[in-house]
Amino acid sequence: MPRQLFREIPQVANQASSLSYEPLSTEKNDIRILVIEPRENHDDSSEFRCRLEHVPLALSSNYVALSYCWGPPNSVASIRIDGQVHAVQPSLACALIELRRRRHLRVWADAICINQSDAEERSQQVLRMAAIYRSATSVVAWIGDGDDEDVASFLALAKNVKTLLGFNNDNDLFQRRLTSMQVHKGHGGKSPSETALMSKQQQKLLGTLDPKMQRGALCRVLRGVHKFRNPKPQIDPVLGPDPLDLWSEKNKPRVQHTRDADRHIQDHLSDGHWLALARLLDCEYWGRVWIIQELAMANQLEVIWGRSAIPYTDIVAVANAYRVFCVFGMAGSGVAVSETACRHVANLQQFEQMQRRLEPMPLISALQATAYACSTDVRDKVYGLMGLTYDGSIIFPTPSYKRPVWDINADAMMRIIQLRHTLDYFVFRSTGPGSWCINWFDPRTWSDARAMQHLTKKNTPEATAAKSKGTTTARWNATGSKRPRVVLDGRRLRVAGEVIDTVRDCSATFEERKAKKSPHRGRGKGKKGWKRRQDRSKTISPNEARDRIYGALTVANQRLLLERNEFLYALYYALKAVGDKVSMKDKETSAGAKEIREWLLCDGNAEFSIGNEWLSTLLTTSKNETSFSEPFFLLGDKVCRRVFHYEVMKSGMRSAVKETLEMLRMGMRMGETTGGRVGWFAKEAMPGDAIALMHGCSVPVVLRKQEDGTYIVVGDSIIPGLMHSEKDIKAKHEVILC
Repeated sequence: MPRQLFREIPQVANQASSLSYEPLSTEKNDIRILVIEPRENHDDSSEFRCRLEHVPLALSSNYVALSYCWGPPNSVASIRIDGQVHAVQPSLACALIELRRRRHLRVWADAICINQSDAEERSQQVLRMAAIYRSATSVVAWIGDGDDEDVASFLALAKNVKTLLGFNNDNDLFQRRLTSMQVHKGHGGKSPSETALMSKQQQKLLGTLDPKMQRGALCRVLRGVHKFRNPKPQIDPVLGPDPLDLWSEKNKPRVQHTRDADRHIQDHLSDGHWLALARLLDCEYWGRVWIIQELAMANQLEVIWGRSAIPYTDIVAVANAYRVFCVFGMAGSGVAVSETACRHVANLQQFEQMQRRLEPMPLISALQATAYACSTDVRDKVYGLMGLTYDGSIIFPTPSYKRPVWDINADAMMRIIQLRHTLDYFVFRSTGPGSWCINWFDPRTWSDARAMQHLTKKNTPEATAAKSKGTTTARWNATGSKRPRVVLDGRRLRVAGEVIDTVRDCSATFEERKAKKSPHRGRGKGKKGWKRRQDRSKTISPNEARDRIYGALTVANQRLLLERNEFLYALYYALKAVGDKVSMKDKETSAGAKEIREWLLCDGNAEFSIGNEWLSTLLTTSKNETSFSEPFFLLGDKVCRRVFHYEVMKSGMRSAVKETLEMLRMGMRMGETTGGRVGWFAKEAMPGDAIALMHGCSVPVVLRKQEDGTYIVVGDSIIPGLMHSEKDIKAKHEVILC
């Protein structure tokens, strides 16, 4: 790139300091357009000159909006605007030169067209960003300098990925869809699977198909290759059993397709071939938060890497393909491509598709999906997404770069409480214990999939993935229809509610089961701040303890398949089979029981008791023994022993193990309160924490008392007997949160 056209200016503190801006007319809704003078005699080395022009946004469409990365602030170049020298980042300077070469002479670029030294103007323009990019003729995404060799390698990689899709079965839904499109385009119905290579027109058609359909088709191709490389009968760990029989006569054409696909992967899609994708995604551009809105609002999108244009659909297709290759273990180990970056690129296209369907999302869902993105100013993590959401401008009606971040967060929380009539936004938290005033600008605030599903009331992609791992929760209503009653007192929040119990002891989390030393125990040697077990105010018998364990393990299941005794017996026998190393036909149940047993017997649960019995004793031993054997259960005044044959019990074991794993995988701690309640508490909970019911909160809240008598929020809890308005709260009581 011709960087020598721009004079380096050392020690420039403010890139807009050398340019005098005329105020924008708010009545006309004006924006500034950068008008670039054409090259002299088509010479790229000719001096770069431009001027600023004020145009009403409603009447301006003949311009392109530039999407780029600002780059480091300590490196600047200078251009001449309206005869004045103006300092800009080298990345912007190079992008403008490329736009001039491509004859894009009317440009909107935020660093120049917004007076960056005027905080009030910046706040006003933030609300117009979505409209500015949507009104542009096209959006040009300049992702940075790129060698011609890298660009050529990436384009070849994209072509080879599309070619691989041509090895699908002719009866495949994806293949039939592609064939029908070819017939419509006049290709006579010829299927790409009839040839090893695909024409340019066929590859263009592939780019118009749904990305999910492309991903599914690629999975089926790689599934066949995986089976071809591993001919022994087995169940694929990702997609289940494969009907491909290598020795069947009728499958010979399909096997030949698979063999050709395997050869194509080895020749064109292994190890070093992904280097071009790694270099493309290493560009700083992809980490910028503002590009999400800029690309999603584009009427037409042109992606430029160096001096070459790359179809954005190719970037998404290759990134998705790499993720599928990683699932099947076929990406190789020679090149490290960021999985997070690949997922971020795929999310960008989802935003774009939702905008085309006019389906905006909640702000917190957008924040979760864009956790990978970065910004120079922490506020832009939220402000850069407001145009994509239906509630962003309601929660943050007046974006401000002047006010303290805490004040902005506090206003947002009070507005959420008033609009949604719930306190769940600061109770269901992904970060550790802290203030009721959560930090909206910290991506970690929205990283927990279980909390996100509860708050959004729908299945986001992350929550759907979490559901397959058992990390979702049911819908609760701990305080009935009571709306929150809050009063802001300085930095404290007075909430109508009542502390009803105290955490006596907690178990290890499911993730801590493999830790050699419990990270949350140690009685003074473990986690800082962990307190000793609290004394009981109520003692419960072993039979009552089993009742409450059963209630805690099944609290989220609204359709109980097993009653109390059947559930506990089934769980016991599953654990016994694993402990005695008895082979089980149901491998999934066996693996799940092994994980449960591992959690029960881990160091973190060595001293965890419910009632007067250890948890492991209650679930894995009989009344008089200390090893795995037939359990006794009290039914009233009777002691009953029930024996089940394995074939009769296997369906019950499957159900009991599945329900138990679903609760454990939420990442919470099982615990007992001083009042004898057994439930699940936030992973940061510890003995001595308070359990409170607060008006407007759907679950009991775990709080931690401070020296001044106020409380910080630890997280949510799930306690049978408190989840459906069973306990009334006295109206005169209140809890003070700091």
